[in-house]
Amino acid sequence: MASRPPNPHALRHWFKALALSPGVLFSATYLLLHLGAAIYLNTAFISDLRALVLQQTNRQMELTVSSLTAGPSLNSITLKRIGLHPADGNSQARPQAILSMAFPCPDLGRLVFSGPMREARQRAVCDSILTYCAPPPQRSGGPAQ
Repeated sequence: MASRPPNPHALRHWFKALALSPGVLFSATYLLLHLGAAIYLNTAFISDLRALVLQQTNRQMELTVSSLTAGPSLNSITLKRIGLHPADGNSQARPQAILSMAFPCPDLGRLVFSGPMREARQRAVCDSILTYCAPPPQRSGGPAQ
């Protein structure tokens, strides 16, 4: 019995088959989608959210966000170290700070591609931040009895 010489291309074919396997393709697609969502959220979404807060507060308050991350299954977003402070020249309002806020976002994977969906989500996040940071209502009339 004669032994066959080793195939010099066997290792290359094995790596190609591994790279094209469904498990590797699915994982790579998921990681690319997650990375793309994270980059988008930390750039465009935050800047649009800042502009929306400025508009909603009649240019009296500005928003700062340290980071915005997507949930592991792309169904939520978390804003970290949120600051809401007076805009230039407005000393009446006092600064507000929030350590972290999470928002459900079941359509996060499609958020990048849909303008109306993105605007609705930004408006919901903006409303939640402003509601959380709103000053407590002052009582009218005399002291409580």
